[in-house]
Amino acid sequence: MNAEPVVTGTQRPVLARSVVHSLIQSHSAMLALVLLAFAVWLGALVQRNVWADELATIRVFQQPDIPSVAAFVASNERHPPLYFIAIWLWAHVAGTGEFALRYFSLWLVTLSVPLVFALGRALTRLYAPQAAIMP
Repeated sequence: MNAEPVVTGTQRPVLARSVVHSLIQSHSAMLALVLLAFAVWLGALVQRNVWADELATIRVFQQPDIPSVAAFVASNERHPPLYFIAIWLWAHVAGTGEFALRYFSLWLVTLSVPLVFALGRALTRLYAPQAAIMP
């Protein structure tokens, strides 16, 4: 007969400390991974020339306002205008230089690391019990 272990009042603080310690390690590892990804991509960012799609995006900066950006993108691009509106706003904060243009995408890619990690963790929690019973 398999019985669940009984957790007494004196064991609960040890269990809570274990959970907190595990969370801190998990978050520290994620922070390290994000910083490593940022550093690698930043190094790659400064070592290449301007690409054709970046030159096309620079034309978006010439638009005077958001409705003009949306109209320009609708007539000249195949993609929805959200990215172009966001980078147009970014250009008004960071400037329109080559590095500022690339830095916006660098932030988006860097933020995708913890999002993919969280997605993987959620899928593991969802499907791990089912996978454990499969032959």
